[in-house]
Amino acid sequence: MMVKFRETFITPLKQAFVQYREKRKLHPRLGKVDFGDLKRAEPISRNFGFERGKPVDRFYIERFLDENSHLIKGRVLEIGDNAYTLQFGKENVSQSDVLHYNNSNGKATITGDLTNLPQVEDGSFDCIILTQTLQFIYEKESALKTCRRILKPNGALLMTVPGISPLDDFEFGHNYFWNFTKQGVEELMKTVFPYADTKVDHHGNMFTAISFLNGISLNEIDPSLLEKSDKHIQMLISCRSIKK
Repeated sequence: MMVKFRETFITPLKQAFVQYREKRKLHPRLGKVDFGDLKRAEPISRNFGFERGKPVDRFYIERFLDENSHLIKGRVLEIGDNAYTLQFGKENVSQSDVLHYNNSNGKATITGDLTNLPQVEDGSFDCIILTQTLQFIYEKESALKTCRRILKPNGALLMTVPGISPLDDFEFGHNYFWNFTKQGVEELMKTVFPYADTKVDHHGNMFTAISFLNGISLNEIDPSLLEKSDKHIQMLISCRSIKK
């Protein structure tokens, strides 16, 4: 009888202790935060973590493209190279084009400025993949108007932009103009793609943002911590817009 009473008493006590311990992990007492390897003024990597593995933002970019891979078909335009066109469009792509702003890129089939591409005819593309590009274009509205013009009816724009990100320290760093929010992209698309079927999402959370800012790579973190999206900490914004 005494044993049964003790079990009845101790089990809730254990549960309360476990809950208290977990709460303390989430909300450490003032002055008791353990910063560990993150107690530093310099990031672990200034190259987005490329030398350590795959950058954290690529998880959200590639999942977004995979979810919309059925739209990557026909004639497809991508910026800089056609890696994502080939990876996610596969045999559904009949023609792959690459846009670069100058003639230094041997992969480019079109050279020019996305804000003004008179050499490309209206309604040329079934899909445009515009990942992590708009932040480098000061006249972002003009760039999106070009995308709208050169897309075919029912063509798809698949775009990602940074919300929280280190600045590029290499080729394009001096032209990094913008970070975005979900609300900002929604309003931008209402203006530039007013009659399109548009869906905008935010991705990331405190952990992924800190990891990305530090240049920690995907293979170094717990995959389960990638799944939660926090509307207050929007690390990356995705936008799928189908021209009507």
